[in-house]
Amino acid sequence: MNNNLLTFESIGQSIVGQIYPYIINDLRTYYKESFSNKNILEIGTGPGFILIQLLKEKFTHVYGIDISLDMLIKASNRIQNKEKLFLINAKAEKLPFKNESIDIILSRGSVFFWKDIDKSLCEIYRVLKPNGFLLIGGGYGISTPENLILDISNYFKKNISKNEKPKIEINNVTNIMQRIGGKFEVIAKPKHGFWISWRKF
Repeated sequence: MNNNLLTFESIGQSIVGQIYPYIINDLRTYYKESFSNKNILEIGTGPGFILIQLLKEKFTHVYGIDISLDMLIKASNRIQNKEKLFLINAKAEKLPFKNESIDIILSRGSVFFWKDIDKSLCEIYRVLKPNGFLLIGGGYGISTPENLILDISNYFKKNISKNEKPKIEINNVTNIMQRIGGKFEVIAKPKHGFWISWRKF
């Protein structure tokens, strides 16, 4: 297959798309509370694959932000049920929400591309309600079965040339979180990627 034909959107529609329900499962596991009467923000929503899963849950409102207007248009076109969905063209460094207005924030993969992680995490902490929760990271998700991870890995080897993803030091992220406040937990598992949970006091 021609690598030039494989866009982020087509990758999400491929076998890779099977991981998204597992990421929601991880969110449920580490949040440890009901989603009912809660709102959620996804940072770096892309073409909307995780939003589709979030809209199946009992959130009151689902917000998706992305720096790319084109991606938000793709997400809007893809998602049928928009009753509780709000798509916003914004970046992590400047979240367009009031102080202490968001219950849960989820972000998969976008942290690698934030220009200012310190400022972004300060913004996240600002908009989270007391006892608010963030799950952030990259990779396949903690509960994703290893046989699916192997299948996806083989898919990438056959279809996609290896691109260098921006590097991120987990210790840098957790040091910022420690300075800001709250309680964080690094969730790491071989082959599954890295995730960090963060609870606001």
